[in-house]
Amino acid sequence: MCDPATLTALTTATIAGGSTMYMSMQQASAQAEYAEDVAAAENKAMAANMQQVADQSAVEQDKNRTEAHKIRSMLRVRAGESGLGLGGTYEAMMRQTDLDALKNASIISRNRINQNAAILSKRSAIPQTPISPFLSGLSAGVGGFGAGLQIASYYTGSKKGDEQP
Repeated sequence: MCDPATLTALTTATIAGGSTMYMSMQQASAQAEYAEDVAAAENKAMAANMQQVADQSAVEQDKNRTEAHKIRSMLRVRAGESGLGLGGTYEAMMRQTDLDALKNASIISRNRINQNAAILSKRSAIPQTPISPFLSGLSAGVGGFGAGLQIASYYTGSKKGDEQP
């Protein structure tokens, strides 16, 4: 059959390869689980940040509409008190008020888009590609088997040296 030294060498290599493979597979599984947890937490945080931006944008839009309404009301009161008609300067000021309100709404919208883009750009550097525990284990197992063979060859080489006079 096989001599004891060869059997010892193969046993050592197999044990080294198997244990290395098992540890690597466990580590890859833990890393994959951690990456999923981090991604879920990031997604939750990003959704909360985006909701805050949306809420802030809605408040700004309301403030913008309220201010434009106040200005229009003030213009109507002043035009009524002065006995002026509703043409000429009054119309120009109303148009300017409407234009200012539209510009403010556009700025608020652009700010919201930019803030959401900034939130999305802060994603973590953790790789989103899943780590295959099987492939990681297989690769480590082959490496461990090779290391085991080297250890066993050193062992068998020293045994052969002991037997020679």
